Amino acid sequence: MVYQGPSDEPLFRKNLREILTAIPADTQVILLLSSENPASMPSEILERHQSMNRWTKTEQKNFPNVSVIPIDDFVENPDEQTTSTHFTRIVYQRLALRLKQVYRYLERNHPVPEQQVSA
Repeated sequence: MVYQGPSDEPLFRKNLREILTAIPADTQVILLLSSENPASMPSEILERHQSMNRWTKTEQKNFPNVSVIPIDDFVENPDEQTTSTHFTRIVYQRLALRLKQVYRYLERNHPVPEQQVSA
């Protein structure tokens, strides 16, 4: 079935569940939440982002291997958000540093077994 336009809640949640179910449970997943900065978007887009974030957080609770990070955590001043979904480079750099910290932590605390090499 093909859908056009924004997904409603049941379809959004169903699609997210299908994606997350396809990922092995021992794989750590981080989902980036949409911006909820009202200064950078029209009210209907803000409401859409708030809904998607709420649905994402609800589904995330069913997957212990999934975490969420709000993109707004990395925006330090309004000039760094250029549209409702785009940001200046510094925002992405801050996000990358956080992800690096998270994955380094995971590597130290949940080491991946070395792959077996067959002779």
